[in-house]
Amino acid sequence: CSPTYPMRQATAIGILEFLGHGEKLEALSARFGWPFIPEYELEFFRKLHHVELKEVLATAQDEISTERSARAHAARGRIRRILGDISGAVQDLRRALDIDPNYAAAQAWLGELDLTRCEAERSLSRAIELDAEFGWAYLYRGACRLLRGDARGAQVDLERLIALKPESGLGRLLL
Repeated sequence: CSPTYPMRQATAIGILEFLGHGEKLEALSARFGWPFIPEYELEFFRKLHHVELKEVLATAQDEISTERSARAHAARGRIRRILGDISGAVQDLRRALDIDPNYAAAQAWLGELDLTRCEAERSLSRAIELDAEFGWAYLYRGACRLLRGDARGAQVDLERLIALKPESGLGRLLL
């Protein structure tokens, strides 16, 4: 489990995917070469979507204060992660999984927080067990496997991603 690439790539994937900007990720990856996306691009993205990020954070916090919701904890964890509060994100995602252990997206987001952690692949595999159609989990697990030197495992995951999301240039780029 040794890191071989900048963690900002995982951050970029999460930010862009969460806000529905997969095409921007594809463009950034093509321009800078995966997995490197410069920090200034990520900071620009955070500033560009600051209002939306704060609104989603406030909505999740309101929901958490009024009910026990896995979705709200996961949403707040996702936003905390995007804003750079990794420990807060881990806490929220684990709380979401305490409430709903079968919440595939929360499991995948916990795994992709830091693809260099040994637990990352386990979390992503669990997400795939819960929802075999969750394409991004295959991307994250494939990247995690590449980091560990498991090229064959990564290839299988990336081929599955492309089967689910044929438009994924990023998946094709990694293959």
